Amino acid sequence: QHKMVHLRFTGASDSRSSKSRETIGDVIHGKAITTKLSLPKIRTIIKKLTPRQRDLVRARGFGTMLDINCSQLPRDLGVRLAIWFDCDSRTVNVANVGSFKINPFTVHQILGIPLGGRLIDKIATSEARRVIAEDTGIHSTGPSISHLMKLLSNDLTDEKFLRIFMLILLSTFLCPTSHSCASPDYFNGIVDTDDIANYDWCSFALDWLVEKIRQFQISLSKPAVKGKEQSISLGGCLMIPLVMFFDYLDLKGTKIRNCIPRLPAWDDKAISAFDNINFAQLKFKDITKTCFMEKPSCIPSSHSLPNGVAQFIDGLIPSDDDVSIWSIYCFLTMCCLYSFLTMCHHFHVSVQGKDEGDVLRILQDVNGCML
Repeated sequence: QHKMVHLRFTGASDSRSSKSRETIGDVIHGKAITTKLSLPKIRTIIKKLTPRQRDLVRARGFGTMLDINCSQLPRDLGVRLAIWFDCDSRTVNVANVGSFKINPFTVHQILGIPLGGRLIDKIATSEARRVIAEDTGIHSTGPSISHLMKLLSNDLTDEKFLRIFMLILLSTFLCPTSHSCASPDYFNGIVDTDDIANYDWCSFALDWLVEKIRQFQISLSKPAVKGKEQSISLGGCLMIPLVMFFDYLDLKGTKIRNCIPRLPAWDDKAISAFDNINFAQLKFKDITKTCFMEKPSCIPSSHSLPNGVAQFIDGLIPSDDDVSIWSIYCFLTMCCLYSFLTMCHHFHVSVQGKDEGDVLRILQDVNGCML
């Protein structure tokens, strides 16, 4: 068990100052805990965005990031959760209170960022490095956060704005490291700005958090060097376990905004209500009383689709000239199919026989309009 000085839970209303604005928690085993996660920096950037730039961010699936209302991490609690986190099972275990598991779905429920797309290759391609270098003017190493913040302006092209904004967002909030620079590990996910929303950012942010907490725990377990000032970096998006912890607390009479994603609900006022919390009296809710329980999909598997519908979809193979139209077509037809099958599931209707014709008619009508 790690002994912490001043183990009181300090929230956003804490007025004490520290030697460094990046220092969180208190000294553990003679080691100061630091993080590059900076809520003030990302909030400053967000406030300066134009309506057009905000729309671009929303269109890429990161609209919830525009609603960050918390200005300061609950410092001691963030460190505690990292210590209590089991990296192998991805579970936070609070003694005599309970536990909760973090997975990509829970990350999506908290942050609202894209879930379930393609995985991001962390080895940056030469093309990705070239594009980022051209955008930032930095060719040798990853651009620093301070440099990126200076580059952000209202007269940037849409593509350049999105890449620079995403670099800042990732470096200061979603995937901060122990350095003050953007990591090439996420270059591939942002180089094509039209493709940003098609990646699984929930899995990426979670994997990043697990990796950084594992590194933190290893560093913390090493003996301190006597007479030498030491610090340990705690990377990753600490707001993920923090928000889950708050939402799992079973505290009667406490009213918190009911919204999904959960991040906007936890502003300074909501967090400050949990100052001086007594861990001996804590109790966790059952997962069914939270928004973190995955519900089984109401859409049948492809094997349960009517044969005529399956054959119709399989037979639609686009030519090279129709790729963009095909993308729109797929989106619209799947929306129609989703709505129809959801309704059938809700009313326990089997999609067979004459009903199959209704599904085909919907698909064929959309096909005729789009192609």
